[in-house]
Amino acid sequence: MEFMNKQLTNLASGIIYILVGLVLIFFSKYITPSVTYVFGALLIFNAILGFIQYFIDKGYKKEYAGLEGTIINLALGVLFIVYHELGMTLFALFWGLHAMVNAFDGFHKTTYAIQNKQTWIFELVGAIIEFVLGIMLFIEFGEGISTHLILLGFYLAIVGIFAIFGIDIKKKESKTQKPKNVDYQE
Repeated sequence: MEFMNKQLTNLASGIIYILVGLVLIFFSKYITPSVTYVFGALLIFNAILGFIQYFIDKGYKKEYAGLEGTIINLALGVLFIVYHELGMTLFALFWGLHAMVNAFDGFHKTTYAIQNKQTWIFELVGAIIEFVLGIMLFIEFGEGISTHLILLGFYLAIVGIFAIFGIDIKKKESKTQKPKNVDYQE
């Protein structure tokens, strides 16, 4: 039953990511004025899925819950919807910061995985994409946001395709955990 719930969650989130990605690719000019509502709703939906996954995986029984990203997504989603009048500036600032935090977390996981001879390519690709998008937001800071939305659309579509097959390119935590029963003292 737990496997079926996880598959349904993967399918639902994958389809949502793909649809949002396609909308961003093809209709970015038209949605730019309402981008804070769209991304606010997407972040809240993603946070809800994160909380559901936390309970499905019984995260409350684990030493590391991994809810930081879920809580940040929820907070940013609410901010984007409530403070819509600040528009693109708020979007650029918070989304850029969020992308940079994710990028540096991905770079850390990449170096850890390389050091421990684990799979690292998904972490590196995700980190580079997040880093570039974050830098673009800081440079543009609200101007020319349509280009960023198109690139983000491609990224979300790719994340969605991988999610449908149960591959989470944003979090490869199972591949980048400390090996068990290893003495780290030198």
